[in-house]
Amino acid sequence: MLSCLAPSLTPIYKEQGLDAFLAHETANASNPMARGPFGNFLHKLSALRRVFLSEGNVSKVRIALVTARNAPAHERVIRTLRAWGTPADEAHFVGSRDKAPILKALGAHIFFDDQEKHVLSAAAVVPSGHVPGPHDPATPVIPAG
Repeated sequence: MLSCLAPSLTPIYKEQGLDAFLAHETANASNPMARGPFGNFLHKLSALRRVFLSEGNVSKVRIALVTARNAPAHERVIRTLRAWGTPADEAHFVGSRDKAPILKALGAHIFFDDQEKHVLSAAAVVPSGHVPGPHDPATPVIPAG
């Protein structure tokens, strides 16, 4: 689901490195990110989730975030999703680890990512789609560190 978030932080990582990126994310943890390529899709999916929400606050439509971000960059993601009104039922900040085992354990129905290597790995366990971003596919947008 990271693809829902704007990839505008790529220049920080590419130009200044991982430490600068993490410092930026920590300093901006309370500032929601702009919507990325799938922001509108996430809003519609969240609306569908609400349609099927039971009195016990459980929905038949579940949203899970599985991202290469990890601490301390995770806080901004959580705050962004809350600010957008698009809660995730689960969030997994996996860093450099493979996403496929988590997706399999979740029983995910579909997966999107902006890095082809994650899509190819996940495709073995769940239908997966690549969301191209304005970056070099060979270079991670947000590196695990």
